[in-house]
Amino acid sequence: MNYNQIKAILENFIERVHLDEQNAKITVINHPSLEGFDWIKTGVSLDNYKDIVLTSETGLELGGMNKTSFSLIYPLKITDPMNASDKITIIGPEINEINTSHLHFGLFILLRVNHLSDEIYESLRTLSFISNGIEGFSIRTIPRRFWCKISEENIKKNFSFQFLAYAIMALYREKFGKDIAAIEIFMISESSKLITMFLNHTAAISEELKNRWKMKVDNWKKRIDCEYEWGCEICPYFTSCKNLQDILEERKNLEL
Repeated sequence: MNYNQIKAILENFIERVHLDEQNAKITVINHPSLEGFDWIKTGVSLDNYKDIVLTSETGLELGGMNKTSFSLIYPLKITDPMNASDKITIIGPEINEINTSHLHFGLFILLRVNHLSDEIYESLRTLSFISNGIEGFSIRTIPRRFWCKISEENIKKNFSFQFLAYAIMALYREKFGKDIAAIEIFMISESSKLITMFLNHTAAISEELKNRWKMKVDNWKKRIDCEYEWGCEICPYFTSCKNLQDILEERKNLEL
């Protein structure tokens, strides 16, 4: 899928939001500048904040087991570097406008990069360095969902979704440097309906990510010598191999 196709999907979703949810708050920041951003007193530095936010310290939870949530990270090799710029889109209320401590949340990150090897692709799609790079912020990994905790101390410092988007951009650039040509971040807060609508609109993107994972597993099988030629029904090691496949499937769910 190319950039124009993804851009069309996102624009179509925004149009639907305008039609179906006319009161929805939409904040768009074009060409956000990290230098011009008014940073709050929350630290942002690569691999410098690995402490987990405990339940007793939590001021706000985004997503989780009992909430509608998602995280999608789509790395894409850039073909038109002269037309590359960062962008932040936030649909829904800001943190200081929310009166609950646990809400529905979705995060989509489109990464336009100059080089895209398999190794870089895998590194770009992990969120662990984001979790370890923001003070008072930790991400919990659960299959097919997004779940993070923000400390009460951060909430008192006016931590916002806008700040989170800027922090994610800063950490990607700190980790990957000039490999990153442009970053577009898309957040949806509070509305389960809009998150479900977004997932429906981006189903083709999710399917492509799943197919890429399946291809990776198939290629792995080709590299592994199986004397039974993957005839699992006759293999005496089927149970052990099935356990390995279950682990790979669970990892796929965590990454998607």
